[in-house]
Amino acid sequence: MGLSMSNSGYIGYALVGQLFGAEALIAVAMTMMVEILLIMPLTLILAEFNAQGRHGGVLRPLRNVALLVVKNPILLAIAAGLLCAWLGVTLPRMLGRTIDLLAASAAAVALFAVGGSLAGERLHRGLGAAAGIALGKLIVHPLAVLLMLALVPPFDPTLTQAALVIAGLPMVTIFPLLAQRYGQGEQCASALLVTTLLSFVTLNLGLWALGIGAGHPGSP
Repeated sequence: MGLSMSNSGYIGYALVGQLFGAEALIAVAMTMMVEILLIMPLTLILAEFNAQGRHGGVLRPLRNVALLVVKNPILLAIAAGLLCAWLGVTLPRMLGRTIDLLAASAAAVALFAVGGSLAGERLHRGLGAAAGIALGKLIVHPLAVLLMLALVPPFDPTLTQAALVIAGLPMVTIFPLLAQRYGQGEQCASALLVTTLLSFVTLNLGLWALGIGAGHPGSP
């Protein structure tokens, strides 16, 4: 999970919106759907099987994962949004304006949330493993996405660049919380902190390599 799930909801939303404009935020939405509907359940299934061994059978790990996924507020929000879009449901004007105001501040608030979530973390132990996870997330994951983009037919260049930027982000902030259930919370918290710090360097290098930054459409 540390190598494959990016912080799409917080850092990804703010960064992609700033670099490419609101039109590119569809890349963030699609990424979050894949992460929540595919990567997270598969990772949790593997973790449950590993934690329970042969004694838990097959149905119990699947049931535990299903409960975790169904209770996820991000998944519920995406499902509600898709249902409303499909049914053509619109919000009352006053409620819609209120939500629009909240949405406009979401990017800035998200960055503060990331900082607050890391403020109390410390580097305790397992720095070798944490560094390995950081290397995989910040280097291997973007290279894997770049390889897959080279294998598929070309599509919207903005979405292509947004995909590479999202792949280069640190992992999702709930990574240590989910790992704590399996006795790996402290090590994964260290990995999250190390990856977030190093991403300042790797993201800027990646943006420079892609030619993204000041003067790019959608950039301030």
